[in-house]
Amino acid sequence: MGATARLARAITRIERSPFPQSLPEVTAEMLRRFCPHTPPPLRTVFANVALLRAPITWLFGRLGNETNAMTRTTVAITTLEGSSGANVLAATAKANANIRVAVGETVEGTVARLRKIIRDPKVELRVVEGNGPSPVSPNSAQWELLADCIGQVFPEAIITPYIMMGGTDSRRFTGICGTVYRFAPFFMDVRARGSIHAVDEKISLETLDRGVRFYETLMREL
Repeated sequence: MGATARLARAITRIERSPFPQSLPEVTAEMLRRFCPHTPPPLRTVFANVALLRAPITWLFGRLGNETNAMTRTTVAITTLEGSSGANVLAATAKANANIRVAVGETVEGTVARLRKIIRDPKVELRVVEGNGPSPVSPNSAQWELLADCIGQVFPEAIITPYIMMGGTDSRRFTGICGTVYRFAPFFMDVRARGSIHAVDEKISLETLDRGVRFYETLMREL
């Protein structure tokens, strides 16, 4: 089997074998806090997360990419490299996998599982850059201060813990501080979120104004 076919088979096996699901306690607490603000059918479900954890987890995996990423480690194949020319057979082939390691999992465990999924000793796995999931920050005095400032500037917001999907620089601070909270005070609808890292990325002046007022409030309350 050629290098490109072997790599293609490995990628196909990864796509067909998603990582196992689980519902982190952070997400369960998020649903509990949503409970009073949801219509009766959902209110009943969210009020009984402990009893309905399995079906909720299953449903999250099928509602979309964001909710799916709340329940499992995700793998996205990005760049692919093979032959250097249209008439040249590839001696080697390479792919890059962008992996988001779920809460409770490790980089080492993720690599080990991928090896089992691929089932091909000729496919080499190498960690180019690896960061495990950041520790969950506790409900603390700092959290209460942040929640109070959010409530002052965004009174319509439901204040709840949440697992951030992106890898931000905030993870660099977890080694020196146990209370690292990721909050951006900028309201973004679907269209605005779609512009992130894209051409003409922007937010509205009204959104910017509220964001500035949040930081003013936070600095005043410190």
